[in-house]
Amino acid sequence: MNIAIIEDQELFAKGLKSLLSENLKVKNIICFFTGQDALRSICSFKPDVVFLDLNLPDSTGIDILKELRSKNSKAIISILSMYKDNYVITLAKKLGANAYLSKDAEIDELSLITKIDIEKDKFYIGKDLLEKENNIDEDLSKRLKITDREKQILKYIVDGHNMQAISEKLLISLHTVKSHLKNIKKKLNVSTTPELISFIFRNKIIM
Repeated sequence: MNIAIIEDQELFAKGLKSLLSENLKVKNIICFFTGQDALRSICSFKPDVVFLDLNLPDSTGIDILKELRSKNSKAIISILSMYKDNYVITLAKKLGANAYLSKDAEIDELSLITKIDIEKDKFYIGKDLLEKENNIDEDLSKRLKITDREKQILKYIVDGHNMQAISEKLLISLHTVKSHLKNIKKKLNVSTTPELISFIFRNKIIM
C-alpha cells in the first residue's frame, strides 16, 4: 500500500507518517509539504491512500483535491484538517473526497480510512465531527462588514467558480464581480485568491 501525506506542517506530517508506519505496518509513505510537489509526483507514486490538509502554502487543499481526483480516480482521499465546519465537509465530499477527519483523529479511524471501499462505502466523517453545528462567525463578519452579496461571491469562489461563472450565476456584470472581489480582499487584507480562501476557512465567515 502506498500512502501520501500532503501537509505543510513538517512536524505533524512526520509524526503521522511514524504513527501509520508503526501501527499499520505500511512502509511506502511519502510526505509532501506543498500541493504542487504532491501533484508533480502523484502519477509516479500512485498512492492508494491520501491524507490531505486544506491549508497549504502554495494552493488550497480544495484545489489539490480536485486535481488529485482528476488524476487518480481510485485513490482513497481523506481530508485531515482542523476545520470542523459542515460547509467545508460537504464541499470536500462533493469534490470527491472519501472521508473527512480532524487532526485529532486516533489511529483506529486512520486505519479505518485505509480500508474504505470507494465503490461501496459512504463518505466517512470523523467521530468528533458528527455533532458539530454549522457555524458562522457573525461577529467577525460584522466587524469586517462583509455584505450578503460578498458572502455569495465568497461561497462561489470556494466552490471553484471563476469570475465569469459567478457573474452569470448572480446575474451581475463581470466588472461588478471584480469590484466586489477587490473590496473583499481589501477588507480581509489578502492579496491572492489562495490567501482569501485560507482566510475564509480559518475564520468560518461564510459556512
